[in-house]
Amino acid sequence: MLMLMLVVVTISNTVFAVTASIVDTSKTGSVTITALSQLNGAADNTPIKGVEYSLYQVGNYTDGLLTTTVNTKEEAEAYIVDKTPVATKTTDDNGVASFTALTLGRYYAKVTAYPTGTSQIPESFLVDVPMTNDAGNGWVYDITVKPKVKVASGNAVLTKKDQKNNPIQGVVFTVQISTDNGTTWTDYVPEG
Repeated sequence: MLMLMLVVVTISNTVFAVTASIVDTSKTGSVTITALSQLNGAADNTPIKGVEYSLYQVGNYTDGLLTTTVNTKEEAEAYIVDKTPVATKTTDDNGVASFTALTLGRYYAKVTAYPTGTSQIPESFLVDVPMTNDAGNGWVYDITVKPKVKVASGNAVLTKKDQKNNPIQGVVFTVQISTDNGTTWTDYVPEG
C-alpha cells in the first residue's frame, strides 16, 4: 500500500503544498558540498579548497517522518555541544566534500576550519536527507549543496612613515586579493 503525506510549507507568507510518499527509511543518502568563491556578491565559480566541514546528525526519521527540535543554525550550535560529528571532510581541489552512506535525517554541516588567509568563508547550514524533488512528488536522497559564502571584512589603516616615524603624505596604496591561496592576485575594488 502506498501511503501519501501532505506537507504544507510556508515561505514568506506563501503556502506551498507538497505531496510525497512516506520516506523509505531503508535507504541511505548523501550530501555533496561544493564551496565556491563569491566576489562582489556574485558566485565566480572558483573552488575553495581546504574548507573543513563536520557533519552532525540533529534529527532522524521515526515511522517515515522527520523528528527533530533543531530548526535553525543557532539551535544546531546549541545541540551539537559535546557531540561527535558523524564525519569530517575537507574540500578538494574542486571545492567538493562528499558525505556518503548517511542515515536519513536532518544534518548540520558546520565549517570547522578553512584555509589560512582566506577572506571567503562558506557558511554552516542545515540540510535534510532526503529532500523533496523539484516537482514535490518524490524524494531526493543524494543532496548537492552550494553554501552561501560570507566574505570576511574589517578595517585597516595604512600609513607610510619615514625613518623618523613621521607620516609621509600623498602615498597611494593598492589593495589586492587572492582567491587561490596566493597564487594569483587581483586589485580589490570595493562595492558601491
